[in-house]
Amino acid sequence: MNGNRSQFFGRDYQGCRFGDLSPARRRLLLLIQQVYFGRIANIRIRKSEPLFEPAPIPAQDWKFSSENAPRPGLNSSDVVLKAQHRDLLMLLDRIGDGEIAVLQVQHGMPFKAELPPGSIVTQ
Repeated sequence: MNGNRSQFFGRDYQGCRFGDLSPARRRLLLLIQQVYFGRIANIRIRKSEPLFEPAPIPAQDWKFSSENAPRPGLNSSDVVLKAQHRDLLMLLDRIGDGEIAVLQVQHGMPFKAELPPGSIVTQ
């Protein structure tokens, strides 16, 4: 992590729509929606943008006697982002250059992130 940040550092993303995001950020949110329940490991971040080379590693939880298929959600550029999406975007901004070791996903939403020590930019 060296503090490279997106132009949106410090923004709260209130009212931000799916279509307002960069292609890399849209791709990450769609991957989260696809996983639905599970985790995504090794999300590398450069200049506050997720990288897909090398690709993050998704793993889906399978619950027996339960609905396991993802529900439609981010299927339009007009969809306003939910609080969990906005929190993830702000985390990407704070990391700048670094990684999310593991992103836990519940109900197709980012739930909790495991970060290597020293990953967060405080200023």
